[in-house]
Amino acid sequence: MDQVGDSYFYRWVTLGRVYAEDMWDYDVFADMAGYTDPVLIVHGSADAVVDIAYSERAAQTYPDAELVTIDGAGHGFTGSDWEQAVSADVDYLRRVGILPG
Repeated sequence: MDQVGDSYFYRWVTLGRVYAEDMWDYDVFADMAGYTDPVLIVHGSADAVVDIAYSERAAQTYPDAELVTIDGAGHGFTGSDWEQAVSADVDYLRRVGILPG
């Protein structure tokens, strides 16, 4: 941790040392188990930034989660991948009663 500067650039974002200190030992999966509201996770099968295994684990960790995988999609959705993601979102929001069905 001593090697982390006051700020650093990671991917496309400048982060501060405080972020690294807060996140160093953080276990996001431990927090997930305590979240009881419904969760939708939409993940591209060809995501080169975040491995789909993280979303698969998250879907198993949340008490009420659904994972939608968009075949061949990367980290950001465009074109037909975007349309599939939005459609999955709208369908899910209708099923859980947030949007009228």
